[in-house]
Amino acid sequence: MCLDVYNAQVAYNPYNLTSPNISLPAAPKQLTYYYWLGSDGYQGTDPGASDPYPLTVQISTNGGSTWTDLYNHSSSNSTFATDNSISNWHLNTIYLTA
Repeated sequence: MCLDVYNAQVAYNPYNLTSPNISLPAAPKQLTYYYWLGSDGYQGTDPGASDPYPLTVQISTNGGSTWTDLYNHSSSNSTFATDNSISNWHLNTIYLTA
């Protein structure tokens, strides 16, 4: 799955990429994905409306009625690109439990 919002319009925010439902059995699992975040946008230093997180991974346990943040990308835990080099793609892993 892929979501490219590089040329996205603010009028259509937020953009969402929703995976098919998955089952999380008792054994721990992990979500691994690559991200690219540009330095010209929000960097999540203040999670308020003035500087939101540029990328948030969420999970729902009730079919999408409500969502819980699992990981908020910010300037303190993520790398922001200063050019469009392919080396600016970064791997992130989130550990999941049942």
